[in-house]
Amino acid sequence: MNYMGSVRGGDFLKAALWRVPADMPYRGPNLYQDGDYTYTCAGKGDFDWFTGNEEIYKSGEKIYECVFHGGAVKGNDVTYNC
Repeated sequence: MNYMGSVRGGDFLKAALWRVPADMPYRGPNLYQDGDYTYTCAGKGDFDWFTGNEEIYKSGEKIYECVFHGGAVKGNDVTYNC
């Protein structure tokens, strides 16, 4: 996986990522809220190719954004999910 973003609200981001859904195990859930913080993640695809975007808001103000993508790397008759 490749991703780009800057971290503000790192402890909240870690809490959101611990709640990764089984059907989209790339980053975190579609929505997670705790106190003044809201995490959203919009991803699509499967292990062969996926893309997405996640954001964190504090009191309605965006304080974090990450764009990610990844997929399977194939070679020598072996497939690696990255």
